[in-house]
Amino acid sequence: MRLNPDLPSEAIDLAIEELTRDRSVMSSANANREVYILLKNGVEVSFRGIENEETVENVRVIDWNEPKNNDFFVGFVNGLPLVFIELKASHKRIEHAYRDNLRAGATS
Repeated sequence: MRLNPDLPSEAIDLAIEELTRDRSVMSSANANREVYILLKNGVEVSFRGIENEETVENVRVIDWNEPKNNDFFVGFVNGLPLVFIELKASHKRIEHAYRDNLRAGATS
């Protein structure tokens, strides 16, 4: 609501619905790309305005221009999880996490 003070709660609810929509039938790459675009550009929603006219608005999810306007909490930005964390045993090299997990996932 803070990032979109001029929008009605219905618009915010529709944006949340779109962000949390089930994408399990999509490939991981396509689902991630779709959510990335929503996070980057905002979520376009359509709703009925005050005089019952069709209104289309863009709901901002993250303020990319003024980071201080966002709410940061350990891996979350504005309530959205945006951090990938892999915990390894202290005797393992972090290079292995990258090589074995992140790079393998990027090519599949």
